[in-house]
Amino acid sequence: LLKNGALYLRYTEIIDDQTTQVMFKIDDERVRLNRSGETITKLAFVKSQRVPALYQTPAGQMQIETLTTLLATHFDLANWRGEVDVDYVLYANQQIVGQYEIRLQFSAKSSMLD
Repeated sequence: LLKNGALYLRYTEIIDDQTTQVMFKIDDERVRLNRSGETITKLAFVKSQRVPALYQTPAGQMQIETLTTLLATHFDLANWRGEVDVDYVLYANQQIVGQYEIRLQFSAKSSMLD
């Protein structure tokens, strides 16, 4: 879905019988990732910036931050396909929790999969 200059990608993730709704919002300068299921995660990625984020668990809310070290996108909207690459460092309580990579490839849904 393309809306107000931003590209929205939505899908359902199923891991170990746990269903999570995932949405990416991609625009010129930023990628946002929202995951909602048993936990809620809202991350924003802006190249070379440390950005506050939200991680909501059944036990309570945790303040986290992302520091984006790579943000690259390539789109072929005429054929509804593209790639998003994000590398980031995750912080909690001013400490590094880990370093992560997102590699997202997408294309239009085939009518054969309906």
